[in-house]
Amino acid sequence: MNLKIIQILVLVVLITTIPIAQGLDLSKLERDRSELTFGKTFIRGMVVLPRISNDGKINFYALRLAYKTVNIEGLTYGTIKFQHVQIPRNFNGYFGRFFIYGSFYGKLTI
Repeated sequence: MNLKIIQILVLVVLITTIPIAQGLDLSKLERDRSELTFGKTFIRGMVVLPRISNDGKINFYALRLAYKTVNIEGLTYGTIKFQHVQIPRNFNGYFGRFFIYGSFYGKLTI
C-alpha cells in the first residue's frame, strides 16, 4: 500500500512539471557574458547628452568621468575624458543633466 501511495505522489509531481517544461524557452535563460560580471563600479563626473536606449542602458557623453571598479580581478580606476559611455539601467545614485555620481554592478562600456 505504501509503495502505491509513493508511486501516485511521484506521478502527480511529474504531471505538474509538464506545463512548466513545455513553455520553457532555453534561449531566454542563457545570459550574455557581459551580464555575468562580478564587481561594482563607482563613478562621478560631468556629462552631457544623457539618453536611455531601447535595450535599457543609459548612454551619455562624458566630459570628465572618474571611475573605480572593484571585482575579482582587482581594483581598476581611471578617468575618461570626452568619450561616449554606456552604463546599465540599474544605476544607484544621482544622474542629472550635467553631473553623475553613484554605483552599479558590472563594468563601464566605452
